[in-house]
Amino acid sequence: MNPYVLAFGGSLLGAAFFTAGLWAARPAAEPAVVSIEAPAADATHGMSGNADFDAAIRAFLERHPEVVVEAQQRHAANQEALQAEQVRMTLLERRDELLGDPASSVLGNPEAKLTLVEFFDYNCGYCRRGHGDIVEVLERFPDVKVVLRQFPILGPQSAEAHQVAQAFQTLHPDKFRAFHDGLLTSAGTADAAAALALAVSLGADEAKLREAMASPAINEAFQRTYTLASALNITGTPSYVLGDEVIGGAVGIETLAEKIEALAAAN
Repeated sequence: MNPYVLAFGGSLLGAAFFTAGLWAARPAAEPAVVSIEAPAADATHGMSGNADFDAAIRAFLERHPEVVVEAQQRHAANQEALQAEQVRMTLLERRDELLGDPASSVLGNPEAKLTLVEFFDYNCGYCRRGHGDIVEVLERFPDVKVVLRQFPILGPQSAEAHQVAQAFQTLHPDKFRAFHDGLLTSAGTADAAAALALAVSLGADEAKLREAMASPAINEAFQRTYTLASALNITGTPSYVLGDEVIGGAVGIETLAEKIEALAAAN
């Protein structure tokens, strides 16, 4: 959850209204709230009255700290709902950008009705663990295609490996699935050397590959993905987009299957 601060202001008067409103929403079965009345202030003792009232509110909160906890939980839930709605709006506005970037690659049936987008890093252990889930999705759901967004966020070695991957995809799009599967299932760190060796083993010419790696279009593609990920509050890998939902982490095949089936039924 995102950290936040609950501020009562210079006086505890604001807290009184906040607390009373929150407590009034609790189930009727719970004990009634003891009402706290503000001492009447006059021209001579106005400040003293406020101090007494503040002390009463403070004493109430000390006796019932659960009120503050409930407020924090409700605030966190509201923030999550707000963020989810913002993500849904972003997905609606930028769906073409999400699904149609020319640097992306598509696994499975390109004419499939449903699309699962994966943001991944070749050095992400969870991406490697979840790769089998993607393979199973493609096997179990012929009407689902997977759009890969290369999202190197784990340092220079990842950036190098993805640079090779993007260049290989440009030169050998028909062999990219084999390259992708090979690099995600290989042992050790995915860096330029490992990616180049794999590419050459699949028939790439190393000189042409290195030339393609120097193209500014590769870094431009990465920047587009970084910008889009930021707009969708995606900060880790793997992250998936399915319908109007962002799914964070290697959630497993059963969760992915359940969500795919629900989306298919809704469409």
